[in-house]
This record gives sequence, structure tokens and C-alpha cells, in this order.
Amino acid sequence: MLILVGVGLKKEHITEEGRKYIEEAHVIYKETYTSVYPDPLPGKPLKRHDLEEGAERILEEARDKKVVILVPGDPLVATTHISLILEARKRGIETRVAPAPSIFTVAPGLCGLQIYKFGRTVTIPRFKEGFRPSSFAVHMRENLKRGLHTLALLDVDLSIREALKEVEEVDPDLLEETWVGIARGGEVVRAGKGRDLAEIEFGPLPHVLILVGSLHPLEKEALKVLAGLREP
Repeated sequence: MLILVGVGLKKEHITEEGRKYIEEAHVIYKETYTSVYPDPLPGKPLKRHDLEEGAERILEEARDKKVVILVPGDPLVATTHISLILEARKRGIETRVAPAPSIFTVAPGLCGLQIYKFGRTVTIPRFKEGFRPSSFAVHMRENLKRGLHTLALLDVDLSIREALKEVEEVDPDLLEETWVGIARGGEVVRAGKGRDLAEIEFGPLPHVLILVGSLHPLEKEALKVLAGLREP
């Protein structure tokens, strides 16, 4: 049996169903390339190539063992893990999924933004030599034109400060917009101009950003109360 267990944003988010699967598992893995774990978890770490090129080994294990893979957030939300489930089903391997909270729903709720006012999600990658994509800023601009908020996921090792520095390199004016920075699933939630958030120390990873679009009065009040937004 192949079982994907959502860890949510911290180990306390694992459901009773998920904990039961972990207790009964013969083999436990933990996926480590889509996010970082703020808490220690059991299991052998899996990198991207382990779940892609190495999927055959895991699937063979699941033929006669209960194999659990711990996944940050909700296992089948914005990940490629659905391909693993589909391949297992094709081979006649039983599968289970234990959902958990996802940053896609948690982040808007933490700062009081209305989820139906979010546009396309983007990812801000870590810039490297010869790799400095700018498409994320294009999509942010498109969302802003429509009055929509943008959830910006960050590379697993990228901080809010580093991400905003990269945004500045691509589109400096975006730092004049209102942003929300969220660290460790809500331990720190701060709203303000991008240039101001870039000066704040948000502490250990993981981090995520929201570029704020047009605000309903209730959203604006929520940002003040929940995220410390100050009037300009």
C-alpha cells in the first residue's frame, strides 16, 4: 500500500488519520524538496530525483509493505505526487491519502484576505548564475491590473528578504506595493510596503509572500489587526 500523509505547515497539523497511517507503516519517507519542516519528523528524506527517477523502487516496496510518504502541506495540492498515486493504481497497488492544511488556504486566512480574490500563484526561485527568470513579476503585474492578490511561493531555501531583493532587481516598483510576509505557517505575519518588509527579520524558514491587490474595506481592516498594516 502507498500512503501519502499531509504534514500541513507543522507536525501538529497531521490528522488522526495520518498519525494512524504513520503508526502502522512498515516504511516511512519524508519529501524534502517542496518545503522545509519546522519540526523533526520520522522517515528517510526524499529529494526530487528520489520521487521521480527513483519512483520504481518505492512502488515495488509498496506492493507488499505499507509505505508512507510524509508531504508538506496537502499531499496532492500543487505537487507532482498525483503521478505517483496514478502509477500505483495502474499497477494494482492500493493507495491512501491523508489531507492536511495547505499554504494555499492558510496564508490568506492568516491575514484576512478573501481567497476568491487571489489570481495566479507564482514561485520566486533563487537566482543563480545564468538563471534569473522574471516571469513571476509579469504574472504579479497581471494580477494587480485585475485587482487580485498574488500568493508568491518561495524556493525552499529562500527567505522573504532575499525574495524581495530579487523582486527589486526584476521590477523595483513592485516594492512600493503592499505585501504580506508570513513565516513558519503564521508564527510571524507582517504587512507593509515591500521595501519595509525587506528590512524585517522574519526568522527561520519556511517563508511565503503575498502581493496585495485591491482591498475590500473588511480586508483592509483585517490587515491592520492581523498583520500590523499601517496607514500610509
